[in-house]
Amino acid sequence: MRFLFALPFALPCLGALVGDDGAKPAAEPNGRTEPDPVYFEERVQPLLVNSCAITGCHDQPGAGRLILERPDFTGRVSAAGTAKNLETALQFVKFKAPMESRLLLKPLVKRDGGLDHSGHHYDFTKKSEKYRLLSEWIDGVELNDVPPIADAGPAVTAKVAQRIELDGEGSRERRGLPLNYAWSIVSRPEGSAPVLKAADSARPEFRGDQEGSYTLALVVDNGTLASEPDTVTVTLDALPIVLIDAERYRTADAFHSVRDAAASGGLAVEVGQEIAARGQASATYEFVVPDGGAYRLFARVASRSSSVSPLSFAIDDAGADSIEVAPEPGYRLMQVGGSDAEGRLEGAALGLVSGDGMIRDGRLVLRGSAKAPAIGVLDVRAKVASVRVLGRVDAGSMLLVLSALEPGGSARAAGYDGANDRFVLGTWANGALTPIAHEPAGLLKDGAAEVACQVEFAERSAFLVLGPDRVLKAEFDAPSPSDRIALATDGVVALDAFRVAQGATELAAKTFERDERALGQLAAGAHTLTVRATSVDAPRLDEMVLVRADIASGAAGVSDAKRKETRALYFDLVGRPPLAVEQMMAVGLERDALAKRLAGSLEFYETWYEDELFFYLLIDNFRPRTPQMQALPARLANGTLDVRSATQEIVISQAFNLRNPGNDTFVSVVLEQLLGIVVQDEPKLLEAGKKMYDGYVATVFGQQGKSQSDFVRIVLEQPAFSRVLLARAYERLTRVAPPKAELDAWAKRFDADPRAFVEIVRAWIASGAYAQASKAARAKTDHMFIRSVFVDLLGRKPTFEEFRNFRTALQALADSRPLRAVLARVMVDSGQVALPAKSGLDVSAFVADQFMRYLGRRPDAQEADTFAKVLSDPQAEPKLVLLALLSSQEYQSY
Repeated sequence: MRFLFALPFALPCLGALVGDDGAKPAAEPNGRTEPDPVYFEERVQPLLVNSCAITGCHDQPGAGRLILERPDFTGRVSAAGTAKNLETALQFVKFKAPMESRLLLKPLVKRDGGLDHSGHHYDFTKKSEKYRLLSEWIDGVELNDVPPIADAGPAVTAKVAQRIELDGEGSRERRGLPLNYAWSIVSRPEGSAPVLKAADSARPEFRGDQEGSYTLALVVDNGTLASEPDTVTVTLDALPIVLIDAERYRTADAFHSVRDAAASGGLAVEVGQEIAARGQASATYEFVVPDGGAYRLFARVASRSSSVSPLSFAIDDAGADSIEVAPEPGYRLMQVGGSDAEGRLEGAALGLVSGDGMIRDGRLVLRGSAKAPAIGVLDVRAKVASVRVLGRVDAGSMLLVLSALEPGGSARAAGYDGANDRFVLGTWANGALTPIAHEPAGLLKDGAAEVACQVEFAERSAFLVLGPDRVLKAEFDAPSPSDRIALATDGVVALDAFRVAQGATELAAKTFERDERALGQLAAGAHTLTVRATSVDAPRLDEMVLVRADIASGAAGVSDAKRKETRALYFDLVGRPPLAVEQMMAVGLERDALAKRLAGSLEFYETWYEDELFFYLLIDNFRPRTPQMQALPARLANGTLDVRSATQEIVISQAFNLRNPGNDTFVSVVLEQLLGIVVQDEPKLLEAGKKMYDGYVATVFGQQGKSQSDFVRIVLEQPAFSRVLLARAYERLTRVAPPKAELDAWAKRFDADPRAFVEIVRAWIASGAYAQASKAARAKTDHMFIRSVFVDLLGRKPTFEEFRNFRTALQALADSRPLRAVLARVMVDSGQVALPAKSGLDVSAFVADQFMRYLGRRPDAQEADTFAKVLSDPQAEPKLVLLALLSSQEYQSY
C-alpha cells in the first residue's frame, strides 16, 4: 500500500495507448495466460488509478482505450471495477515481448527508451520503484506469499445472554483457496464465562453472561499462510435500550451493505436495483428486550432521492409502522410510531408549484415570498370535503387553502391573511389574493400567529371558513370532482396538522398529524424486527434503537454525568453534540467503548480533515475540490490512506499552492506549520528548500531532492512532524500541551505505523489527563457551535454551504460570541425548528427536555420555577426557552 499515492502527477494522461501488439495469446510457453491478477490488485492498480483515473484523464472516453474505473466514495475500487481495470490494462501488454509493452513504455522517460506521451515529461526511469512495479507485473512476477485478510465484522452492541452471530464472511483469499477460520476470546469482564460456539466457522455464535466489553479475534488461513488477527468488540448491557446495527440482518432480499456516512462506526444498508423485479426488499433482525414495557423505536435514515420515500417496520409480525423520509441532506433520526417530542409528522412531500416545502422536525414547512409564493399541491381530489389546518405563520404572511387550482395558477382561496390579521375568502390569481369576504382574526402575537381554521366544500358550492365561533361564506361556481387542493403562503408556515376528510378521495395518504397510537408493549425476551422497502429510492438505513418509554422521555436511567460525558466525547471526536437517540444509545456504553465507536469512523476523519483544512487556511476559494481530495476522509476511514499520507496530499495539492504561492511562501509555511520551525532562525534551510522547490538539486535535512514534492516528502519524514501533528491533535482534545516524554513515545509509535493514529487518540480518551480536562467546561470553537445549533435544533449536521455561510459570519468579528446568539435566533425563527403549541403544553416536562437537549443536564429547582413563571405569561411562547438556553454562557461551552 505504500505506493498508493506516491504519484500525484506522474501519470496524468497516458494518452492513446492503442496498438496492435496488446492482444493476449492463447497461452505462453510457461503456461501463463496473463500477468498475475493479485500483483495487479496489490501493486499496479493503485499506481494507475490514483495517478491516471483520479486526475480525470483516464476515467472518461477520449483517452484511447485506457478507461479506468475510479475508486468509489470510500476510496476503494470494487471487485468488478478491479476486474475491468485488469482487462483494460492487459490491452496494452505485449506478451511475446513484455518489455516492449506500451503500458510500460508510455510513462518512461525518453532517455531510457520511453514513448512520446502527449509531449509530457515523466519521472519513470528504469531505476525507479514505479518502473520496477510495472515491469515485474508485465514480466510475470507473481505474489505467491500474500496472506489472506481476516475481517471480524463490525462492533456489536447487544444484551446480556443474547445470542449473537459474529460475521467473518468479509475475510478474503485472493487466489480463491478455501479459508479456515479460528475465533478466540481475547478479553472479557472479570468473572465472566462467555460461550463461543462453532469457533472454526465464518459465523460463530457468541453469548456473554455479564455486562461489559468482550474482545474477540479472528485469524484465517489458506492452509499455508495465516492472516493477521482482526478483532471485534462486543458490548453487552442490561439496560432497557436495544441498539440494532442495520447491516446485521439475518435474512435479506435486495438489501446491500454500504459504507456508513455517520458516526456509528459501522456500515449501513440500502436497496439495490433488483427490487424492481422483486417488488419488495426486506430484512429481519433478532433482538432481546431485557425488561418488559412500552418501547419506542427510532431509526437513523438518509434520503437517496429527490422525493419522499418510505420504509416500514414491523415487530413480531404485528402491524407495520412507516416512516417517510423527505429529501434532506445527511442522516436524520426518526421515530417510528409514538408521539413524544422526537415524533415526526407522517406524510409525503408536496408537489411544489413554486417555493420550498418539506417535512422537517415534526412539521410540514412551506417557505415562499411575496414575489414567489410557495404553492404545494396535494394528491387529493375533492367535490365535497373538509380541510382542517393548524399551523404557525410568520408575521405578515398568509396561510391559504386553495381549491379548483387551474394550470394557469388561478384558484379559490380561504384561510388566514397575516398582513391584516384576518380570515378571508376570495380568489387567487397571479400569486395574489382578492378577498370576497373577511373578518378579523386576532391571532397575531409575538411576531407570529397560531392559526386554526377549517375550510368546507359543500354540495351547493358554498365555501366556508370556520374560525373561533365564526363562519364566512362565499358562493362560487359548482366545484368539479377533480378539484385539486393546495396550500399557499408568501412567507414561512410551519404546519402541525393538515387533514382532508369527509368526501375527499385521497390518492395517497396525506395526514400530517402526529401518530397518536399507543406505544409498543414488548415483553422481556426475544423478538424480531422486519424492515421493508418497496422502491429503489427507499432511504438508506443506518441504525435502529428501541428505548423504553421512561428512558426516551428523559426520566430515570440516564444521569446528568453520563449525558455530559457523552456530549463531550461527541464534541471532541466528531465535532458536534450527539443527536437525541445517540445520547440514548450511549447509555449502555462505557467511555472507552464509545470512544472506540467514534474514533476512526468516517465522521471522525471528516471532522479531522475539516480542522486540518482550517489550520492550513484552505477554506472558501482555496478549499481542495478534486475527487481525490473529496474522498480523503473515506480513504482514511477504510484504511487505504494514513494520516501522514493524507497530510502529504493536502500540502502538495493545487489548493495549497494557490494559498501559498511562490517558493519563499510555500517553503516557509511548510517548515513552520509541519515542523514548527521559525524560518528566520534557519536561513540556510530556507534557501535550500527554495532551491529544491524550483527544481534544482539541493539537500534538506541530509536528503537530496529536486522538486516541490521531494521537499514535502523529506519534511514529512522528519521526527518533528509527528510531534507537531500529535501535539496539535492532543491540545484539541485536552486544551493543554502534552507532556514531552509521552509525546515522544506517541511520536515514536506514529513513526513506526502512521495508522496507529486512531489508537493513540483512543488512548488519550482513556487517560487521566482527558478525564481531568473533561471536569471543566471547555469553550466551543466556532465550528463546534455551528454544528451544535444545527444538530440540536434540526437534528442534522449543516450542509457545506450552510456551514460556510455561518463560519464566514462568525469570522467577521474578533469575538464571535455575541453574534452566535443572533445566529441561533435566526435558526429558531426560520420555521424549520419544531416548536410545540402552547395550548396544553406540559411546561415542566418541556423545560426539562430542553435543558437535557441543549445543555446535557436537567434544570435545578430554581431554573425550572423561573421558566415556568415566564411561560405563564400569555404573551410568552415556548421558543423563549430555546432562545434563553442557546444564548446562555453554558451553551457556549461543553
